[in-house]
Amino acid sequence: MNQKLKYLLIAVAVILIAAVLVWKFVNKPTTDYAGQKPEMSYSFAELMKKIETDTSNMKDKLIAVNGNITKITKDSNSVRLEIGSDTIMSSVTCDIDARYIKELANISEGTPIDIKGIVSEVTVDPESSFGNTVALIYCSLNKK
Repeated sequence: MNQKLKYLLIAVAVILIAAVLVWKFVNKPTTDYAGQKPEMSYSFAELMKKIETDTSNMKDKLIAVNGNITKITKDSNSVRLEIGSDTIMSSVTCDIDARYIKELANISEGTPIDIKGIVSEVTVDPESSFGNTVALIYCSLNKK
């Protein structure tokens, strides 16, 4: 009986330690990129021209983009901005970092914005029927 109790206590201790480690990993905060300087800065038009010829070395880089907001999608706890132009179908989507949603509470479609974020995806349509898309995550205002 004593041996079984010892194994049971060891098993409970291992489970508790594993649970604490998993909880810490799952609840780890994301990096705040708002205070960091972007590696590259583009206007919307410059970025669209760049990705038509070269998308290398963009993924997971902090970039800044300035342009006009064409669409704002607000959810209960998230905001997504779309930067683009009325003349082309291409766009830059920006998922706003939850820490900075309040900073952007008064923005509206059609207004210019200078924003930065991490490039999560670049989609290039070679036929340009649907336009090219650059997706940014952890976005915040690009304060110079």
